Amino acid sequence: MSQATTLIPNLTLRCDSHAVAPARIERSAAGAVRLGRHADNDMVFADEQVSRRHAEIFSRGGDWVLLNLSGTNPVLVDGVAQSGEFVLSRSQVLLLGNTSVLVEVGAGSADSNRRQGEEMAGLVEYLAFLETVSSAEAMVEGTLALLHRHSHATWTGFVGNDAEDLRLRAQFPETTAGGSFLSRELNRRALSEMAPVWQASVGSGGDVSESLGRVGDSLGIPLVERKGGVSRAIGVIHLYRRQGRFVERETHFAQVVARMAALWLASDRERSALGAEVRRLAARAGAHGRIVGESPGVVEMRRRITRVAPSPMSVLIRGESGTGKELVAEAIHKASPRAGAPLVAVNCASIDPARAESDLFGHERGAFTGADSRHAGFFQQAHEGTLFLDELGELPMECQAKLLRALETGIIRPMKGKERVVDVRLIAATNRDLLAEVAAGRFREDLYYRIASVVIEAPPLRDRGGDIALLARLFLEGFSAQGHRATRLGQGAIEALQAYAWPGNIRQLRSVVEAAFHLAEAEEIGPEHLHLPKVPASAAAEADCNLENTEKRAMARALEKTAGNLTKAAELLGIHRETLGIKARKHGLLPP
Repeated sequence: MSQATTLIPNLTLRCDSHAVAPARIERSAAGAVRLGRHADNDMVFADEQVSRRHAEIFSRGGDWVLLNLSGTNPVLVDGVAQSGEFVLSRSQVLLLGNTSVLVEVGAGSADSNRRQGEEMAGLVEYLAFLETVSSAEAMVEGTLALLHRHSHATWTGFVGNDAEDLRLRAQFPETTAGGSFLSRELNRRALSEMAPVWQASVGSGGDVSESLGRVGDSLGIPLVERKGGVSRAIGVIHLYRRQGRFVERETHFAQVVARMAALWLASDRERSALGAEVRRLAARAGAHGRIVGESPGVVEMRRRITRVAPSPMSVLIRGESGTGKELVAEAIHKASPRAGAPLVAVNCASIDPARAESDLFGHERGAFTGADSRHAGFFQQAHEGTLFLDELGELPMECQAKLLRALETGIIRPMKGKERVVDVRLIAATNRDLLAEVAAGRFREDLYYRIASVVIEAPPLRDRGGDIALLARLFLEGFSAQGHRATRLGQGAIEALQAYAWPGNIRQLRSVVEAAFHLAEAEEIGPEHLHLPKVPASAAAEADCNLENTEKRAMARALEKTAGNLTKAAELLGIHRETLGIKARKHGLLPP
């Protein structure tokens, strides 16, 4: 019968001190490693506190055994003095004099092959995961879980690329109080050296970083994006073990995974940037696509949209009901840098006053009777995007103060919840005279001036002259396409539409054209097919008798008839050209 072969575990000695040579020794077969100050040792120390022949590590059976050769100087193993023989386990720190040496005892060849197979399977699993994961957050979480499993770490975490900022972006397991392990020194070194840092108690003198006093070992691996010869850190992966040490194989596996993660994140950043640019250009090209018309008021409105859209400023859109204020808000959002983020539109008139705070800012479960689950308010839903508050004058007074605070600080507090930082651009709209509401005590003056930094007027349809026929034909084309029936507007119908006062503005025009399309049996719509209700006497009196409205309407029609020629329009109106210019700019009919 042949004698059984005893497996010899791999032995690795590593020392970070420059006063030791060589810095690393590996043994995979039976033999001995001598440590001391004399030059004939395998690992030579320059430390005067180390004996000439201080210790020896030799193989016996399937173990590596430490023997203290010094009669006066002990060897500390993980802080405990050893004077005779000591069987070394998987990973331990030896202290000879003032110098620390990390000793790793690997498994035998059969176990080693098994571990290599597990690591290869882990990398294959990780590659498959990277091919399917769709968000950076999910990718980081999956990476931390994989590293936790294969490196036998107590806790893994991901920190951003600021050396002084130790706020966690993700951690695994989530239930572990891992933040208490975080080492600022480890984070700073990983970012400054742009290389993995293995920070155990193996520094000169054996000192342990104060922030690592409660853990056995730590590893910081920067995720580095390399492009065009320039390296940039995306963040740092932290791995900690509460007891024991990481072995070489575990740290190597973690570095390979970190490089793969960095490549994925860099590619994801490029994809996101490219997608955002494509969306921004497409949105900018079609931002005004739904705002139709060439009347002076509409041309000026489009000009102001183009000018204000790229800025972060709040915008107040004023106009009568049905003038297309939401289309203006949509155009501003689409032409802004926030085009790829949500546009959340809210009609304040439809908000229940009792639930206004919850609707705007959210609530936590149990905040009030019936709050069975957490609710993200409109501000959280619009984070990094645009919040459009239509009919802002309807917002209850008690909510106006909280809205002002949210706009000024960027901080909201859900009901019964903690404060949250939000990044939201506000666009508001109203058909009320908010300054009159301020005077009446129904609207906060400070909120008005906060939201009215830029004002855009949505002109009423009765001031848009030739746009009426253009809009009517556009609506009719849509209805014809949906109904698979070609229909056109007769000249009589066009004249009737242009002569009407349109108290309901564009919304009313669309309804009238839709009804005419369904009522007309012939291919042409005539005046008899148009349902044009008589304008109420109060509305007609206001439209006809209000001096400012009458003046604005007369100037708009004169400018339209003369294709914007100030001199000819002034002649039609019987006023001086400069007077017309001043008044037209005042009413928003001409650019400032």
